[in-house]
Amino acid sequence: MVFWHLDMHSFCFSISFYNIIIAYCILVKQMKIHSLWFVCIAVRISLILLAAKLIKNETYKFVPLTFLSVIGLGFLYKAITGSNNETQIAKVFWHDTRIVHSVLYLLAAYYCFKKNTTIMTLLLSADLLFSISYRFVTGI
Repeated sequence: MVFWHLDMHSFCFSISFYNIIIAYCILVKQMKIHSLWFVCIAVRISLILLAAKLIKNETYKFVPLTFLSVIGLGFLYKAITGSNNETQIAKVFWHDTRIVHSVLYLLAAYYCFKKNTTIMTLLLSADLLFSISYRFVTGI
């Protein structure tokens, strides 16, 4: 059950713990989604938030740039050299989308270098939404 609370200063959205467990069970059992997929999504959300915060700090601005560049180049390398027959805990289903992830992460790194937080977070959010939608559209 979803509860919406609207007041003058904030818009709060809360989901009961019970409903989160139900949704998790449905996704894991019905769609056969591995539990680590949720960890992947959580890490990527954290990366978006952390990159947006660190880009503003002169001392640590190179950290998100380095992470985004390495991730983008890693996706590009695996898109060129990898295959759909490899296994990472389970069979890799996202091989065909590695080039899309690579482009989005490398563009995010570029905009991180340019200190454009808005475009960088939009690109990383688009990558996250693309991953989630790809999973549900393909039903893999």
